[in-house]
Amino acid sequence: MKSKNQKGFIHVFLLILILLIGFAGIGYYGLINRRITQFGDRINQSQNEKPENNEKQSNIFTVIPYELQIKENSVQVIVSDGFTLINSILSNKKDRIVYSEISSCIESEQNYASYGQCNWKYGIYVIDLLTKTTKKLYGYPEDKLSWIDILIPKIRAGGCPLVYLPIGWSKNDKKIILQSVNPTTCGSGGGTTKFLYASVNPNGGLIEGISNGQTKFYDYYYKAIFVGESDKSPRICAPVNQRNNSKLVFFNIESRENIKIIEQKNTDYSLGEILSDGTSLEYFTRIAIENSECAKVDYSLPGISNFVTLP
Repeated sequence: MKSKNQKGFIHVFLLILILLIGFAGIGYYGLINRRITQFGDRINQSQNEKPENNEKQSNIFTVIPYELQIKENSVQVIVSDGFTLINSILSNKKDRIVYSEISSCIESEQNYASYGQCNWKYGIYVIDLLTKTTKKLYGYPEDKLSWIDILIPKIRAGGCPLVYLPIGWSKNDKKIILQSVNPTTCGSGGGTTKFLYASVNPNGGLIEGISNGQTKFYDYYYKAIFVGESDKSPRICAPVNQRNNSKLVFFNIESRENIKIIEQKNTDYSLGEILSDGTSLEYFTRIAIENSECAKVDYSLPGISNFVTLP
């Protein structure tokens, strides 16, 4: 039997361990909250484009970019009871279709001001058109950030959870490309997704990150170019998703390998447009000066224009 001293030591040890875990969780929550604030704002900014037609849209279709609402008309998708179809995309081989659905109660919440007014759910599914089987790839609220949800049930900025929306199939149908979106009208997004762009295997599995910065896809979603972070340039001391914007990465979506990297010390990168012939990309560079251990970049300047041939 354990002595009183031994029992007392165990109790003190457990109490200290619980306190350390709690402090770590609070600190991590603060870090995540700071990093996702700009993340959510960036997503909301990308969702402000209005539909080109004058057709009256329901609530969810108002806040999700119109170009992501494409529905495949050649295949009928039957959603779950009480759910509304957001989008559906046929695979390049036309043997599978991915679709997303959300609780229909979202549509009736025209003044969706905070999380909880509608206990909505969301899911991404793939239908195998040959076997007529359906597989769920992702869902909210069950698929969240990480173990931190055990300590802090909902990590969000502005009270609005984000979800992944399928936006395309990779060239050989090996990956489904995902984009973080805010499906409600409640303002800033929250930390229920980890990446701005990601991918998932159509047969299921973990969601794999692609990027948290400016990103462009090309070659039928086979490749991507994005602005990544670099330890060769100073850190941006602000709520951001990555250390800085100091590296251009050319990325193979299916093999998940870096094809090419452009990286220069004390440089800030931003993406321009892919040229109409699809062979080159314009990008811009600005000087990133370290000031009090933080990057100072003059974004009022247009930046130096550069061109790179797409690998």
